[in-house]
Amino acid sequence: MPSSERKAFSQNAGSWVFVGVVVLGYGVTLWYRGIDVSTARGMWCLGFGLAYAVTGYFCSVCDEESMPGWSGPLLVLLMLGLLVGILYTSRMAEQIFLCAFPVAAVSLKLLRPFAIIVTEVAIVGIVMAALKEFTNPDWVMRNALSFLSAFVFVLVFTLIALRAGKGRREAERLSLALEEANRQLQAQSARMAELARVMERNRLARDIHDGLGHYLTTIHVQLEAAQALHPGDPGRAMEAVAKAHGLAREALLEVRKSVEWLKADEPQRALVDRLKGLTATVDESGAVGEGVARSAPSLSVKLEILGESRPLDPETEQGFYRVAQEGLTNVRKHAAARYATVVIDYRDPERVSVRVLDDGRGAATAGGGHGLAGLGERLALLGGSIWARNQSCGGFCLEAVIPARKNPEANPA
Repeated sequence: MPSSERKAFSQNAGSWVFVGVVVLGYGVTLWYRGIDVSTARGMWCLGFGLAYAVTGYFCSVCDEESMPGWSGPLLVLLMLGLLVGILYTSRMAEQIFLCAFPVAAVSLKLLRPFAIIVTEVAIVGIVMAALKEFTNPDWVMRNALSFLSAFVFVLVFTLIALRAGKGRREAERLSLALEEANRQLQAQSARMAELARVMERNRLARDIHDGLGHYLTTIHVQLEAAQALHPGDPGRAMEAVAKAHGLAREALLEVRKSVEWLKADEPQRALVDRLKGLTATVDESGAVGEGVARSAPSLSVKLEILGESRPLDPETEQGFYRVAQEGLTNVRKHAAARYATVVIDYRDPERVSVRVLDDGRGAATAGGGHGLAGLGERLALLGGSIWARNQSCGGFCLEAVIPARKNPEANPA
């Protein structure tokens, strides 16, 4: 049942309970002929009872919030006046005192604490005065104790019911607020996913423009030169074709590297295991990657682990792997080195670093090619940085540092 229907059902049930108590009090009293409807006093008593029931029904579907100002207190005051009329025109016959309970319960809904206390005291005073006025003095005390016991029970039961209803309404309000927050979160998530897709498209476009576009432009120039040189100097033309062939091979490697980047979110082995496989498989052509069948006998590569290894989030591990891969590729292609070392340092609890060192001839400048530029952009998104520099003792050093973000899926044991 929807919350609005539950609320309406609860309000209607309370109203009919009010009317039912009044009808019960009058019904028992009439059954035992406590009220003579053939007299004017009896008719007045029935009129007071009817007005009391109608007013109580209306008040039972309202609460303090829906009846601001003096509306609630005035209605309760009207009901107290009607109750006085009922008790005194009936002369407290039989069970007519039951009519006092509904107004006591309604006042708990419509009034503030101080007004509630005043109203309950007034109801008890009215009933006690009517008992003293119209009942046998020997029965006043017993009737008073019975009434007070029932009166306290009604008040306690009503307070419990009101608090339960208030708690239910608060839970429904929080549930609606949670549903709205969930809808906003889903919308925000969709916007973030779209933004991520746009950023990924931009990154791919930048990679294609900076990497593959450069290679294709150079290949185009070499082939045009070969076409122009072929009639008069076939040898130089073939050299240009060979250069274009080599550039095409490098472009193919760039495409493969971009495809591997797209797979960065796929499940991967632990970083240390991947680096061990990386250092053991250096392709003679200058490409470095997992699963390469041939090793390069002219270059010896080793892996050093400083500190105790620990799992990192997948993006960080993928970034470190790409740094090591790019560094070893450059060593194999450009450094003319005999030895290279990949060092991963876990000693700092706040960050992790990877260095690729070699004993080669170094670099003329500290800058790098498109591969290092792409790595710099990738690490910047992770909050990290990368440096490429010549070593004072000879050789070259490529170093990357990334804040150590723990893998949330890792086993804490």
